[in-house]
Amino acid sequence: MKRIHDMFETVVSVKTLVLAHKKLKKKGKKARRKARRFKQCFCGNILALHFALKAGTWHMHEYRHIVRTETGKRREIDYSPNWGDMVVQCAMGLTIGARLNRSLIDDTYAGIPGRGVKKAIRRLFRKVRAVPDSSPLYCYKIDMRKFYQSIDHDVLKSRLRAKIKDKRLVALLETLVDSCPEPVGIPIGNLMSPIFANFYLDPLDREAKRRGLIYYRYNDDIVAISTSKGDLRLFKDEAHNIADLLKLTIKPTEQIFPVERFGVDIMGYVVQRRRVLVRRRTERRFRRNARRFRRFPTGHRARSLASEWGWLKVSRSGANLFRRAVGYSLERLNSKHKELLNG
Repeated sequence: MKRIHDMFETVVSVKTLVLAHKKLKKKGKKARRKARRFKQCFCGNILALHFALKAGTWHMHEYRHIVRTETGKRREIDYSPNWGDMVVQCAMGLTIGARLNRSLIDDTYAGIPGRGVKKAIRRLFRKVRAVPDSSPLYCYKIDMRKFYQSIDHDVLKSRLRAKIKDKRLVALLETLVDSCPEPVGIPIGNLMSPIFANFYLDPLDREAKRRGLIYYRYNDDIVAISTSKGDLRLFKDEAHNIADLLKLTIKPTEQIFPVERFGVDIMGYVVQRRRVLVRRRTERRFRRNARRFRRFPTGHRARSLASEWGWLKVSRSGANLFRRAVGYSLERLNSKHKELLNG
């Protein structure tokens, strides 16, 4: 394993902190308001962060706890509202985070620039389609129970120490990991949490690639595909061993099934040998939203439909669904409801 060294000065440099501030302030109105307050004494705030990081006295401020419900799933999110904490984490992501991401396999997608859902689904479809029709295909689908909340601090810090040679940088990352008051779990709202999560499950990724499986992972949503059910059973046993070492629990809903019969249901899509379909639950939700928009068009509903297009266009069935449900194409939506979209 190639280790990372001599990056601490790059992470805490004034140049990196300024770049992080500029990147963060583009993330919406709320971020711009915080950035303006931070900029009232910009040089002083940046230098204060720089010297605190170099001296090893920087620490995260108190977390704020919120609960959100997305697509019927309840998520508890902890985050620091302090702009300086966000700048430091963004600086980590631009430097050491980018190096950690480059060390991951190509088939890990969540939170990595240039590896969105669209690329993941299309890459998975190409690999499935490349298997001859005469060969059966089986899928092993798993995910972890409360993944972010189950990441063990000691295991994560041990893996970071094994990967990073720079002791000052390791100490800085450990400060961020330990900022969560519990010894287990990392906050979903932290900017570095997706990077830590991807790095944490890297041993499972590498085991799948070592066995030559068609593999896909988005956070803890994992799919392994093979022409041999026996190979998947062996990988299943090894996945449980790796999960035990990482102190994670695989949900009992794991299963091995034929792709021809069910397809690969993942991230809102169903990947089959010859086509990619939109998941039925996703289709029903979109049709419901489109009906509401046609009855009473508002800016919020127009923007919601436009954002849904990014998901639907991945598959041909999704693009057709958009035109049938809305009544016209995205271009027509943009031109017909321009005032609503810009309101």
